Amino acid sequence: MEDQMMIKATGLCKSYGRKPVLKDVNFTINKGDIYGLVGKNGAGKTTIMRILTGLQEPTGGFIDFGYDRRKLGSAGTLIEMPSIYANQSAEDNLKFQYLNLGLKFDNSIKEILELVGLQNTGSKKAGKFSLGMRQRLGIAIAMVGDPEVLVLDEPINGLDPQGIIEVRDLLLKLNREKGITIVISSHILSELAKLATRFGFIDDGHMIRECTTYEIEHAGEKLMIIKCDKLQEYNSLLNARGFTSELISNPDKVTIHGEVDIIDIAMIARDAQIKITDLRTVETNLEEFYVDVVGGSQK
Repeated sequence: MEDQMMIKATGLCKSYGRKPVLKDVNFTINKGDIYGLVGKNGAGKTTIMRILTGLQEPTGGFIDFGYDRRKLGSAGTLIEMPSIYANQSAEDNLKFQYLNLGLKFDNSIKEILELVGLQNTGSKKAGKFSLGMRQRLGIAIAMVGDPEVLVLDEPINGLDPQGIIEVRDLLLKLNREKGITIVISSHILSELAKLATRFGFIDDGHMIRECTTYEIEHAGEKLMIIKCDKLQEYNSLLNARGFTSELISNPDKVTIHGEVDIIDIAMIARDAQIKITDLRTVETNLEEFYVDVVGGSQK
């Protein structure tokens, strides 16, 4: 079944005066994705988030949306620090958001508080909450109106390990149980790797690369990288022999995951009259993966 597109950016550009911040950015986010936007501070992540939520207009390109943006609450947002009333309780903060959207108070207020784990905070003022609790309250406010999409800019930034776990578990719950599509940015790839299903790497205003969880998950293992004259045929032969291999483009190569016997794979190539031109084994980690992706954009 074909994926349902929720957000598609085409040629997105943004400049402040003469300074370009986004440069021909393209990406697609499908229904049910947890799309991780990865990049160092100042790469352009927040600008993308602000454009997605209508807080800013692009100076070039456009965005298509696969949901009805005219419906108030169709997209929930948490950009930078959550906008909360520090001298009000969690429940009262939600009620203010209901009023902002023209919604009547109902049982969904209690349901949202339970969903984010703030149902027992009572009359405690939000200003007394821990940073992790404030982030969860911000997400709760974004949940008002039963959104199809959540756009969250650096929601784990500055949290302690327990706060990170709480926010991560909450977002996974919202995605899996309520089917909410989530767009989340961070400069911490190792944390996004535990959450996102697809990734977009942005650097200096450019979308450098989009990849899947599979590629991230295999970033910390041994890989054998092979270049040869019949890549597609060789990849098929390796798969038929039980190797976990795949065809990678740009540059074209075949990769084999895990420990392999070089003699075995050389014999497969020889028997099929395939000429191997380069063969090497690498072992990477997430940090090296990130540096390789972003560093490659600067060569």
